[in-house]
Amino acid sequence: MRYDVGQKVIFEGELCLVHTADASDQTYIVIPVDGDIGDWSWQAEKDLTPAEEPKTVVGVVQDAATAVRDRIKGWRMYYDNSSARRKEQPVAEGFLDYFPAAARLVAELSRLGNEKHNPGQPMHWARGKSMDHRDCVARHIMDADEIDDETQLAEAVSAVWRACAYLQVLAEEKYGWPKAPRAR
Repeated sequence: MRYDVGQKVIFEGELCLVHTADASDQTYIVIPVDGDIGDWSWQAEKDLTPAEEPKTVVGVVQDAATAVRDRIKGWRMYYDNSSARRKEQPVAEGFLDYFPAAARLVAELSRLGNEKHNPGQPMHWARGKSMDHRDCVARHIMDADEIDDETQLAEAVSAVWRACAYLQVLAEEKYGWPKAPRAR
């Protein structure tokens, strides 16, 4: 059985909420509904059973995540859209200002890819057309300095695009980030 974020489950006899779900390896982070955040842990699906109560998303999940994040390995990877957390993340100064040429080149590759794979459609990432991002990163890195005949961009640009695609999917599937707005 697959469980979703926000679903109520029974774990060790207690009503809990699923905070993070990784369906690929059937691993979940659960927290007791009563808010005892000291009991957070990774638990395998076989230890969970659906609760009698209806599936709902409850606000306490995000509050509890913030309260215990220092106890969870990789807590900075988890989605936290609070104002305080967003202000801690310098998207312009810490990313775009560091890599302006790379950002523009990757954007150009996205445009060219949209014209190739989705001609005549508004710009979007058609995810189902290719999902082997890790292998593609490796392949493009092997020829990073070479110019691709079709795009006339260095293979390094494709490697960065694929690395970003891999990271986006990982963040969504394992750490609860929302789906990219231009992904279909």
